[in-house]
Order: sequence, then structure tokens, then C-alpha cells
Amino acid sequence: MKTKRIFSLLLCLIIFVISLSSAFSVSAANAKAEISFETKKFSVSDKKYVASSEFSLEVAAEKTVYVPVSVKTTSTVGGFGFTIDYDKNILEFDKEASFLVISDNKGSLSAHNTEKGVAVLWETYSSSTYINGEFYYAAFKIKDGINENKTTKVTLGIKQIYDGTKKQVNITAKITNKEAQINIKSSILTEAEIAPYKKLENIKYPDSAADITAAKEAFASLSAIKREQLKNDYPKLYEYYSTAQSRYNRLAEAAAEKAINDELNAYLKKHAGVFKLTPEKVKISDKAMVKEAINESKTLSTRAYEKLGKDKKDLLDALLKAIEEAEEIAEELKEFNASYGSHKNLTEKDIALDAENYILMLDEALMVYDTLSDGAKEQLSAWKKNVDKMKAIAQKYVDSDKAAAAIGEKVNAFQAKWMDVLLINSFNVSLGDETAIKIMLKDYEAQEKEVKQVLSSKMEGFKNLLDIIEGMKKIDGGDNQTSSTPSSSASSSEGSSSQGGGGTTIVQLPGETVVSTVTETVVEEKVTTNEKISFMQKSNKWLIIGLIILLIISIISFLMPFILGLIPKKTKKEENELIEEEIE
Repeated sequence: MKTKRIFSLLLCLIIFVISLSSAFSVSAANAKAEISFETKKFSVSDKKYVASSEFSLEVAAEKTVYVPVSVKTTSTVGGFGFTIDYDKNILEFDKEASFLVISDNKGSLSAHNTEKGVAVLWETYSSSTYINGEFYYAAFKIKDGINENKTTKVTLGIKQIYDGTKKQVNITAKITNKEAQINIKSSILTEAEIAPYKKLENIKYPDSAADITAAKEAFASLSAIKREQLKNDYPKLYEYYSTAQSRYNRLAEAAAEKAINDELNAYLKKHAGVFKLTPEKVKISDKAMVKEAINESKTLSTRAYEKLGKDKKDLLDALLKAIEEAEEIAEELKEFNASYGSHKNLTEKDIALDAENYILMLDEALMVYDTLSDGAKEQLSAWKKNVDKMKAIAQKYVDSDKAAAAIGEKVNAFQAKWMDVLLINSFNVSLGDETAIKIMLKDYEAQEKEVKQVLSSKMEGFKNLLDIIEGMKKIDGGDNQTSSTPSSSASSSEGSSSQGGGGTTIVQLPGETVVSTVTETVVEEKVTTNEKISFMQKSNKWLIIGLIILLIISIISFLMPFILGLIPKKTKKEENELIEEEIE
């Protein structure tokens, strides 16, 4: 039983070992890595090698060319070997100038010439090395005697690859650029090739433009090797070439600036008169030359227009604006003066003729004046001053006329009130008229000063009538007649009515009602003291008057021939004055 157990144990151990071995075998068989070798192209401008699908190197005959090799792995590698085949008649491998470029420095590299080319072997001490990028630069010298343009190739080949365990396994490898073409150029520049650059030592404008263009074309036709030689062996000529265009541009700018200054100065000289104007002093007659200056400024070159300056551009705009405003003002003044301009010459003599209508005319003119622009008003200052003055004068006349009219109305009212009394004169006055005359004179004294002035001459006449009445009373025999009743013409006019109990008599005159107050004392005196005398006077008054008139007419008729013969004839003027006195 014990023997069976031991046998079973050994069998399981054998099976385990076999399984483990199989697992290692599968793992080893499946270990793969991709390795790609890539060459790069040398960039003269960047001075480094760059990736290119068309791998080509260009080198001068006396220079060394470096063939770069790049490696990219997708799994760990322990080492690999590759070859670079080349034409030994043209190239010579330079082991010392060749170098390894890799971040993992825990390895070793060996390179040596073979019958065909160079064999390179690299291995690492690490078991976890990955490579991605530039790996190795193989240096080849151009053999002596190669001084003409030639083309040769180097070929990259893979020899062996090891994984991280230093075992050669099935690792996929590919070469991206198998061949690298090397172009060997002669670097000897001829005198004809450097001649274009000698012409650029002294640049002139515009004569050097053609020389610069020729030098650019010549430089473009040079190989990269010869360009490098030009820079290195002929630094002064290369400086002439590299700075030629900028020197020419500066000269061109200076010439252009002079041309611009000449253009601007010619413009400013031509329009010097315009730029001496100011918006305050410019006239409408200046419009043509201002517009010409503005229009020509717009034909200046862009740079000349910029150099004209904001102040001058603003001045031109301001001048034109001032002229256009002046034109508008002139048009306003033309229309205004056509209707109201003559008001500037109005005098007080003109206003006195019809002040009321002149006020209306002047008010209309001032209303239109208020609608004008400030500029137009400014030019009408003298007009405005005279119109204001004439309006004030006209207003005084109107106010005076109104005052006179008011006085006239009051005079007329007074005369209408005392119409019957005012008919009394030295021919028809009687003792009974005394009271009415006194009441009228009392009313006269109560009137305004101006009214009294108008009526003064008439009232003086009625004061004289009172003196006549006094004389009549003396003839009639005493002072007891002084308060006789007013004449019937003053006390019993048509339409009169008495207010009860107050002693007030309302006398209705044509067109108005006039109220006159008589004191109770006067009324009583009229009724008592002079009752009989008033009756007799009323009965015989008109008979006596008629007889007196007939007597006077008879006497005048008898004496008229004698009077006309004796009295000198009066002039027409004296007759008119006499008539006016009689009317008064």
C-alpha cells in the first residue's frame, strides 16, 4: 500500500513537471517583439535629422556624412545586430566618429568593417529594455579625391535579434527605410557663382532692385553644400546678400517718404490761403477754394493724407461747415429782409402816423425774428435794436391815444349828462337856471384833471352866466331870488323820473342814463321861496324872448348896410376863427 502511494506521488510530480515545461515552451514560443529600423533625412535649416519617406542625405565632398538609425520595439529586447552596406570606393566607415544614442546605457556596442560594410552588435545588461527613437549614428567619410558630384547608397540589414533573456526568438522586425541615398556635392564655388553677391555691397534705390533679384535667383540655384560654403567661406558676401533686401527697403522707404513730403508740401503751398482762414472769418465767397482743397486732399496718397494731420483735416471740415451755415443764414436773411428789412429804418415820425397798426406790424416781425437761427439773429442786431425802440415808441403813442380816448369818453359823458344845461347862454339865461348851472359846475370840479382841462373854457363861460344871473336878481329887486328854480330845460327833460323820498332826480339823455343829485335843501328852496316867480317866468318867458329876438333882428337889418360899409372885411382865416369861437 505504501508502494502504491509513492508511485502515485511520483506520477503526479512527473505530470506537474511536464505541464510546467509545456507552459514555459509555449511562453517562449509566443514571445514576439516588433523592431523597426528607420533612417532620417538631414535638415540644413534646422541642423538636425528629420524623418522622411524619401531618405536622402546631402554632403560636401570634404565632409563626413552621418547615417542615422532609429529603432522602435514593442517588447523588451536583450540585443540585436544589423549591417550597413556601402560603396567602399566612395565612402569610408569612421568608427570613432560613430556614436550610440539611447537612454539605456547599461549595454555594450561593437562595430567593425566587414567585406561589404559595417557590422553593428548591441546588447544590454537589463532584462526590461525598450527602445523608441534614435539609436545609432554611423559616420562615413567621403574618400579623398571625390571632388565632383556623385550619388551613392547605404543599405540597412537585420542580422539577429535577442529577447530580454538573451535568447534568439521569433521577433518580427521590419526596416522602414532600407536604403539611404547620399548625394555628394562639389563644394568649390566658382568666381561666376560669387559674382552676384559682390554687387550687393553698395545698395542704391532703385538701381539695385535688379541686382537683388539676380542674387536671389543665383542663391536658389546653389546646392545646399555650396550655400553652406558661401556662409562659411565668404561671410562678407553672404552678409551683403542677406541684408540686401532690408537695406534696399530702407532706401525705398526714405525715397517714398521724400516723395510723400514733396507731395504734401506741394498741396499745402497750393492751398496756403485756405489754411490761413478760420471758421469765424470765412466767407461764402471762399467756398470754391475750400471745396477744392477738400477734394484735392482726398486725392493725396494714403501716407500723405495721414501726414496732413488731424488739425488741418478738422479745419477744412470746420470751414466748409461754417460756409454752409453762412449760406443758410444768408437765405434766412434774404427771405426775412424781403418782408421786414425796411423796419430797420423806421423813425418816430413814421410811427406817429399810425402807431396802433405799426405795433401789429412790429409784433409780427419780431415773432418771425424769434424763429431765425442764432447766426441770423446776430446779423440782425441793429434791426432788432431799432424795432424794439420803435415798438416802445408806438406803444407810448397807443397808450397816449387810449388815455386821450378815455378822457374824451368822460368829456362826452359829462356833456351828455348836462346837455340841457349846456344849451344855456347869455341870450337865454334866466334866474331859474342858477341852480342847474351850480350843480353842473360842482360836478365839473369833481372830474379828473384832464377832463377839467378840456371843459375849462366852457365852464368859465357858465361861471360868467352866474354873474349875469346875479345882475338879473338885483334888477328884479333883491337877494331873495338867488335860489330860484332851475330852468325847465334842465329840470324837466324828456324821460325824467323822480325817485321817491330822496331828492334824487334821474335825467334820461339820448344814449345813456345820467344821475344827478340835488340836495333836499335846494329842492325845498325851489318849491317854497321861488314858487310864484317860477310860475310867472314860465308863463311870460317865451313871449319876452320872442319880442327881444324880433327887436334885435329889426335893428340889425336897419344897421347892416352901414356896418358892412364901415367895418373892414376880415380874412378867410379870421372868419374861420370867428366861426369856431361862436361854435364853442
